[in-house]
Amino acid sequence: MDKVFRVELTGNHRFYNLSLPATDYELLDALDRLGMTGQDKPQWEIIEHTHFQYLELHLVNECSIYELNALSYRLSSMDRRQEAAFEGLFRTALNQRKGPMSVADLFTYANSTECCHVISGVIDDAGLGRFYAENGFVPEVENISDAAFELLDFAKIGKSARISEHGLFTNHGYVVQNADLNLDARTHDDPPQKPDYEILLRLSNGSHTTQLELPATSSEMDHALDKIGMENWEELEICCVDCAVPSLKKAINEAVSLARVNRLAERLSRFDRELMIKYKAILTAADVEDVIEASLLADRMTEYSVETELYDPPSIAKAELRTICFGRTSEALLPHVNLYAYGEALLQNENFALTDYGLVVRLNGEPIQSPKEPSCWCGMEMK
Repeated sequence: MDKVFRVELTGNHRFYNLSLPATDYELLDALDRLGMTGQDKPQWEIIEHTHFQYLELHLVNECSIYELNALSYRLSSMDRRQEAAFEGLFRTALNQRKGPMSVADLFTYANSTECCHVISGVIDDAGLGRFYAENGFVPEVENISDAAFELLDFAKIGKSARISEHGLFTNHGYVVQNADLNLDARTHDDPPQKPDYEILLRLSNGSHTTQLELPATSSEMDHALDKIGMENWEELEICCVDCAVPSLKKAINEAVSLARVNRLAERLSRFDRELMIKYKAILTAADVEDVIEASLLADRMTEYSVETELYDPPSIAKAELRTICFGRTSEALLPHVNLYAYGEALLQNENFALTDYGLVVRLNGEPIQSPKEPSCWCGMEMK
């Protein structure tokens, strides 16, 4: 699915950039990075418009990130005809109104694209006039010779038609509203919910596609194969659509063993939210890049400590000072210490690792590194 916007999210003095539309897992992950819950609504600012750039001045922070994400999903699913209709409805409303455009209005226009007639590729009066004249919409020019036809003032014909039917030109073509709008009275402000799966895969054999939710039983995996008419996994194209740990999507796409991916999903399914945040922090600190290492790390989390309240060098420095000093002494020192420099020094000298999720410390004091698979393991699998 194409991304529409890139936003900077802000909350609890933390920042995180996220592309929209985002899945529920991607939204939940963003909240984890900000130290927030699903009931919180981080502030947002659009920092990049991949599509629909004309909305830039009309999307404001009056709507929540969840409403903006829902709108992004609707916009990203549009074909070119629907994009033209949406732009036409938007620009028509913009020309008629005096007040600001609300996100509810945008949902209404997005749901009303079938209320428009669209002539793709027609972007000026001359093109519109020629289209109408060639397709029987101008009775006065029927049955004239080809030579006389080419002498017609198509721009004048097009302008007259556009004004009379209140049409307008968009980036994708000419648009005329020919039915009442479908008003959208639904709420789109629902917080993200944890999906029933840990990993969602798209399976394709070129002509057929299906989805598989992991963890899955052997029978569920066999059923997925049957749905696309395949007997084995070797010739399938497998793509990770969603994951409880979004940073693992690339590793899952590159995995040589679907059984390994399924076992990773089983491990993830045992984590509550607190353990999942800890896992994602350690995973980031260890710079894990493949499914095998990710699975091994899931079994070795007791070797690490994660402090989610420590998210930048100054917060680390304050915590350290309060540990080595007592009460009023530490508070008296704080204004006189370069907290950022002290925090940076701690990160470098103590083998700490700072992630978006918090501070990661290996309990034995050793550097944090990706776990390695035992050398006795060999071979590929997927049965």
